[in-house]
Amino acid sequence: MPIGTPPRRDPLSAARPDLAVAEHARVCLNPACRAPVGRSEAGLPGLTKGICPICETPYSFAPELSPDTVLKGRYDIVRCLGFGGVGWVYLARDRDMGQSWRVLKGPRNPDDPAVAGGFRTEFEVLLDLDHPNIVKIYDVVRPAHGADRSYLVMEYLDGGSLEELRSGSGPDGTAAAIPIPQALEYTLEILDAMEYLHTKGWLYCDLKPDNVMLSEGRIRLVDFGAARLASDRTTQPWGTPGFEAPEVDASHTTVRSDLYTVAGTLGALTLATSSGRWVSSFSARYADLRSVGLAPEYDPYLRLLARTRAPDPQARFASAAEMRQQAAGVLQQIRSGDHDVPRPHVSTMFSPPTRVFAPQPHPIAATELAAVVSRLPAPRTDPTDAAAGFLNSIGPVAAGELITLLAAAPAPTTEVVHQTIRARLALNDVTHAARLLASLPVPGTTDWRSRWHHGLVHLARGDLAAARSWFDQVYSLLPGEPAARLGYALACEVAGDRDLAAGHYAAVWAADPAAVSAAFGLARVRVGLDQRRAAATVLCSVPDTSTAALRARSCAVQVLLGAPGTVPDLADLVKAGSIAESLSHSLSGREWYLVEKLVMERALAWVQAHGTDAPPAAAGGRPERVLGTALDERALRLAAERVCRLLARHSLDQREREWFIDQANAVRPQTWF
Repeated sequence: MPIGTPPRRDPLSAARPDLAVAEHARVCLNPACRAPVGRSEAGLPGLTKGICPICETPYSFAPELSPDTVLKGRYDIVRCLGFGGVGWVYLARDRDMGQSWRVLKGPRNPDDPAVAGGFRTEFEVLLDLDHPNIVKIYDVVRPAHGADRSYLVMEYLDGGSLEELRSGSGPDGTAAAIPIPQALEYTLEILDAMEYLHTKGWLYCDLKPDNVMLSEGRIRLVDFGAARLASDRTTQPWGTPGFEAPEVDASHTTVRSDLYTVAGTLGALTLATSSGRWVSSFSARYADLRSVGLAPEYDPYLRLLARTRAPDPQARFASAAEMRQQAAGVLQQIRSGDHDVPRPHVSTMFSPPTRVFAPQPHPIAATELAAVVSRLPAPRTDPTDAAAGFLNSIGPVAAGELITLLAAAPAPTTEVVHQTIRARLALNDVTHAARLLASLPVPGTTDWRSRWHHGLVHLARGDLAAARSWFDQVYSLLPGEPAARLGYALACEVAGDRDLAAGHYAAVWAADPAAVSAAFGLARVRVGLDQRRAAATVLCSVPDTSTAALRARSCAVQVLLGAPGTVPDLADLVKAGSIAESLSHSLSGREWYLVEKLVMERALAWVQAHGTDAPPAAAGGRPERVLGTALDERALRLAAERVCRLLARHSLDQREREWFIDQANAVRPQTWF
């Protein structure tokens, strides 16, 4: 069910006529007593109203307002909807606003200091807030008979809570996991509200599916009884077990502990496997999360959960905006894979890809690694670095010139060293790059930039296991960044894990048609997995607008024709000829002749292997042809001879010219004259 069409419900159907505080939560209101009261005994239900047998303090655990009560001469109470953490919730009609539905919330037991404090907090918070993803407060009233009991008048939300949605989204109204893309869309709006709260100096503290409502295509946060000022270091925080961060009991709450509850809510919505009320007690370890059985395309989602639920608060996202950016990137990757529609991610972490690494169909050689890593997307300059202004003033220059300019930086900051490392790798000076890396401190808990450069240097040095580990860490810190996933895919490919590399390359390529390096990477690993036709399909999907489009199609021809000395299938040969023909007007003379020579040689090999002079028939009964040449030995030899002599004519190297002439003489048809 998309976020724009939440289920609407009749307000009266949501009302519950007979409500009371659950027995396990009934305790004496006297702070000095707190004895259990109103509990069942001898098979008889507990009383909702009475007197504590220990200290004789009156108690009431039933709604105070009855139907037909009128508040302020304006609000007609219809019935009780339920109760939140600290207050009773009532459904009412607003006489002054055309009988519009309203929700009134009052303290459950105003004589309980904790309840009264929570209600007062909710009142203060909502008066201070105005955000489309936070429930709106319209009025504050006091009933004539209870001068000590205030009521908040809020908007009525007709879509139900996320918990109600999860609880009834399965077959026959049973509980089931909400689709991950849908849950991520909800989460983006939750994080918008969280960011607003945090900038206003408040922490929510008790996010859970019950406290998120749906209405008119938006989510709304409700029940602010547990909210507190971020500066509060005195009062005891409280939340819901299974959702609140582990450090809350031992220390004050923070933005990071608030975000922990976002991950708990997201996990409860998507990792539900039973009809249990809460399904939030999932492991924060990525390795454990993989065991829940989600499809591989949800890998970045699991990494998002793992980081946000990290036991160490410093390992989590530092702000709602930071988490939102990564959650949005994860959603874009998943949506791209689901619908085969690219959804490019605008990154604030990495510069857009400008160069393609390893545009080839064959494996990356060890001697090519430094050049390859130097073409990976570059991290954007850290704006907090002391030399950021100086670095941003440097335009595109050659690696050697860049090293000279960086040597004149005002100070050898971390960013200066990082850019120098990348320049050294571009010059294949891996030794110097490694020395620079060793001069930097050990990366901090969330220092992805230093980890990225560790991955670059170790991969260039051929230390494949270490490189893979570093890139894996970057990807886990930035699961919504296709560039981080691309680096990890490359490390997996070079380490020989073709299956894993294929999945990550495919995801990056599906999400961003500008990430052409991912297309070439996916083609390489598919060739390694003996999936040549799939590899050629990927290469042919590189858009014509890309500067690497011609190179990709030339590689597709090579892939379909196979390695030298092999004989292609007829279908692959014909397909390769068709792709090659599309290049005839785009490649330069020499480049085109090399492609034509390759096709003619493989076509000749096919004819010789099948030992027939009868050309196979194409669709419609006409003889099959490749680049306009019939599949018979004499015709193919003449075509191959012609292209070899053309290559000799275009060659500027004497030895190469002679080699092509020898090739022409060797392939030409034999004659008696």
